[in-house]
Amino acid sequence: MLASSRSQWEEARRRLDAERADGVRYRQLVDLTEVVTAGLRRRLGSMFTLAALDELYADTEQWVPLAISEALPSEGSRVTIADTAVVLDAAFDLYARGAVDHRP
Repeated sequence: MLASSRSQWEEARRRLDAERADGVRYRQLVDLTEVVTAGLRRRLGSMFTLAALDELYADTEQWVPLAISEALPSEGSRVTIADTAVVLDAAFDLYARGAVDHRP
């Protein structure tokens, strides 16, 4: 399951990077990615394994949508379900790089 998750996370990071041409949208998605990353840091700390990260990935519906909605300004911001998936998976990809057992 970890290999599948990592593949999904990497693809989301590529999709996030592809949004660079639209500076405003890209900035919003990056900001939301940082919100999710902060949540990962609170839940896992700085010393964690990829297996622990993957285990937490299965539990994201409990906290990620709320964290994202709280981070959005009340006016003029809309995030689609697809955007949320990209933000979530890209955050996991970025955070995975800090795992004690990470190998590129």
